Amino acid sequence: MFILSQILGTIALIIAIISVQFKEKTKLLFMQSIENIIKISALALVGGFSGAFSETVGLFRKIWFFKNSRDHKINKINSLIFFCTLAIVVGVIFWEGPITLLPITGVILGTIGLWQDNIFTLRYFTLLGCINYGIYSVLVGAYTNAVSEAFVIISIIISIIRLNKKEEEEKESLKNTILQTK
Repeated sequence: MFILSQILGTIALIIAIISVQFKEKTKLLFMQSIENIIKISALALVGGFSGAFSETVGLFRKIWFFKNSRDHKINKINSLIFFCTLAIVVGVIFWEGPITLLPITGVILGTIGLWQDNIFTLRYFTLLGCINYGIYSVLVGAYTNAVSEAFVIISIIISIIRLNKKEEEEKESLKNTILQTK
């Protein structure tokens, strides 16, 4: 079971890295939902049921925001409040001391990011959430999770730089087109 769990964890890592490269929110959330399902299975295979439960909450949150994004619905404040409250409740249920504030903060930051319609804002909040999870993973000795978070952090940074550069190039091209028509 341990080896199968590690294989699934590697697949989840690859999907996570690929997912943050998508420009469209619906594609990003779809891939991250698949990643969550695989992580839930990997955690359950090694007996990490509290982690699997937390990932399940994250999965429901991503599916909710994916559905809203796909259907072009506005994410209402109620959904933000609900998922942030759920993150706090889960944190209290699985309280390990003050260290638990890191994953609670990570879930809340991720929820705020998913609640946004702007893909850049989503990436920035996801980045902050991953940093919280990375620190938590190191402190509890879940080093492979910390490595996974580090890869996702690097991938998000690359996608932010890449998409910002592309956006700047598009603005410059538009500016040049406007100047040429005058």
